[in-house]
Amino acid sequence: MTRSSVILSACISASVLTLGACSSTGVQNALSPIVNALPSEQDLSDQSQALDSAALNDLISALVQYRDPITTTLQAGLDMASDDMASVLTAIAEQGYGLQLVDADQGANLIDYSITGIEPTPAQTKRYQLTVGRLELARTYAVLNNRVRPISPLSVAGSRRVIELNDAQYGDDIANDALISRVTYTSAPDVTPEETPRISLLQLPLDAPTDTPSLSTNASGLEITNVFDGANNFGSLLDSYTKVETTRIIFPNDSMRLGNIGRLKIDVFLGEFEEDEDLIRVIGCSNGKTNLAIGNEGLALGRAERVTQELLARGVTRESILDEGCWAPTSAGDRFPSRGVVLELYRAS
Repeated sequence: MTRSSVILSACISASVLTLGACSSTGVQNALSPIVNALPSEQDLSDQSQALDSAALNDLISALVQYRDPITTTLQAGLDMASDDMASVLTAIAEQGYGLQLVDADQGANLIDYSITGIEPTPAQTKRYQLTVGRLELARTYAVLNNRVRPISPLSVAGSRRVIELNDAQYGDDIANDALISRVTYTSAPDVTPEETPRISLLQLPLDAPTDTPSLSTNASGLEITNVFDGANNFGSLLDSYTKVETTRIIFPNDSMRLGNIGRLKIDVFLGEFEEDEDLIRVIGCSNGKTNLAIGNEGLALGRAERVTQELLARGVTRESILDEGCWAPTSAGDRFPSRGVVLELYRAS
């Protein structure tokens, strides 16, 4: 090889090495903005918390339009008192709802809350569902451009009541988006007797002192006495009224399940109800043997509250409902059913 050939080969090798180095540097420079734009684990965690908080507050703001916090007591399973779900109960309690912890799926307003991650997506996206009894509220939210926003309508099952969305908090682009800022209505799934567990032990409300004495109270928190012994907690109030109708609703043994027949009886009963001048007396009954830890008292008052909540859901005002209980380990004979609720309609005379 001539001297000129050696020089030429060395120059070509040096050029290739230089080109390779430049190419590598160019690729790194091109990828740098993309790598730097990827969120860190801390950023993802912060976004997830912001997403969870905004979604929960949004669903609760819808819930209060369906279930009045002042007149509604909600039930929550003991598992919801864990660290992961305690924040959900706290947010609900802050709205003024009464809360009862139960050790099984009990009560007319049992709470359930679920979060489902949606993959794959270019951003954090989750679907949230808040269930209270037969009412279901669900919506999908995402973090886009570091902003939390809903990306679907609010889905409502178990009610057709018109509500107002607070989508202006997410900006005009969301509030004016007719595909997102709206409510869609679906049917709530039917509940069969096999799917409805019986009532079990009702626990103290959240943060209640453990030395609180046990009192007989109705759905409004008013202390009442046992009707089995002949008491009438609203006797003086009813002195100027005349009883015009009586209906009995029978419950399954050791259960608060109202069932479709019970709902139908309530609908028929309310056909005679005149809002401006009538009162409805609700007497929950449990007379005889029971295997439940809450006993006859808890079962009777729980049944009265179950029917009270059903009346409220049908538009009866809380002031028009007088609920109390009748309980004993023995039969009440023909005076009261062993397991049920007596509805009495009173009209101003």
